[in-house]
Amino acid sequence: MKRQLVKYWLPPVLASLFVALLALPLEAAQTKVYEWKFQTNKTPGSSMYNAEKWWVDWVNAHSSGRLKITLYPAGQIVKVDDYINALRGNLIQIATTWGGYYTGYIPEGGLQAGLPMIVRSRTDVQYLFYDLGLIEPIREAFAEKGVHFYAINSLGPIMLWSKRPIKTLADFKGFKVRASGDVAKIFGTIGASVVSLPHEESFTALQLGTIEGYATPIGHYKDLKHYEVAKYLMTPAIQGASIDAWSISRKALDELPADLRAYVLAQEPILNWITTWRSEMNDQEVLNSLAKWNAQAIPMAEDLQAAITAESLKMLDSYSGRSARLAKMVEITKRFMKERGYLR
Repeated sequence: MKRQLVKYWLPPVLASLFVALLALPLEAAQTKVYEWKFQTNKTPGSSMYNAEKWWVDWVNAHSSGRLKITLYPAGQIVKVDDYINALRGNLIQIATTWGGYYTGYIPEGGLQAGLPMIVRSRTDVQYLFYDLGLIEPIREAFAEKGVHFYAINSLGPIMLWSKRPIKTLADFKGFKVRASGDVAKIFGTIGASVVSLPHEESFTALQLGTIEGYATPIGHYKDLKHYEVAKYLMTPAIQGASIDAWSISRKALDELPADLRAYVLAQEPILNWITTWRSEMNDQEVLNSLAKWNAQAIPMAEDLQAAITAESLKMLDSYSGRSARLAKMVEITKRFMKERGYLR
């Protein structure tokens, strides 16, 4: 898999490095400095926050002093469900915009975020979005809101962990679980009691029993220290790779001089690469640490896996009738699944 990922990343990453080092001319001291606020949905010290910080430092360092991006932790400027409006109004200039938060406002965000049991690996994500072109209709949808949909990545698998073993469909009935987007809807349909709350409140919620379980990329199991209170990690993954995303204010992008704008756009593969690579390292550390944390992997029974898969495919089909663009996205997704042997 690592060789496959290198195949996807190496050419665009090298091209971005070339642009970063050569495209921007050295400017006089009086050249205007453009200051951008980057609102993430990550918490300080987490592996993904640190990866985003690496990218910010990289872009700043190679902009010839013309761009200064400052990274702000989750919710520091605006709440996560307000990120799109804040970008449209240029209150913030770049943000982490996982589409599952915005399905009521941008329906295409649901298919950007992904559905359970559709993609099975990081390579699947890169192939679906870039080779098969799923990213293009998503960019069209975000552009209608005054936002440039900038980049995706393929984070670690979305896993389910809990304070008690969740093996069967019967165990899932009444299960108090934090989930987001369409995953939350699917969980609710098959009997779970779904709770919505931000990551920064999750540890206390697990401690107090407000929630019993959590569904999110596996790296958060370590970053949020959930291993201290939730000792059961269910397998297989709910979603083989989480698909995070970033967007830029169209107004902020248009305000940049042409060469600086081209430089920023050329850094998309770098953001994809650094966050995907760092997440892969972090995920392996989580799996290697389960014994140390007195945590254990618990296989889900076939009835639970089948129920999640069936509802996921129903939801995928439900998108088709909502618009021509969504129908196109469903067609691309199903073509991908058939190519991969995931759908007959």
